[in-house]
Amino acid sequence: MKYNSKTLRRKIMLRVYYAYAISLITHPMAMRGIAFPIALAIFAKQVHVASVINNALATDLGRLPYFIWNAFARGEVVTIFAVGVMIFVALSVPWKLVRVPLGRALVAS
Repeated sequence: MKYNSKTLRRKIMLRVYYAYAISLITHPMAMRGIAFPIALAIFAKQVHVASVINNALATDLGRLPYFIWNAFARGEVVTIFAVGVMIFVALSVPWKLVRVPLGRALVAS
């Protein structure tokens, strides 16, 4: 099967673009950037945040930790999972941002 130069170049570049797109999508920071909004949307759909804030403000200050514990202990599995994903992403992104440039600087030296 013979290809002319333009067709061959087009097929090769298409594969290069696919590989680049896949590398961008599967990058750990991109995964975190996709996971956080999805978890936030699930959390927003499951929990009425204004009611939680109003109930927390109506609770005595000394009973606030108990209120927070009860809110999580009696929550649905999906909501607890969404909160867990948001906490994981919120804690791992700054660590990843600090770690990556330092790691690249050490490798380049």
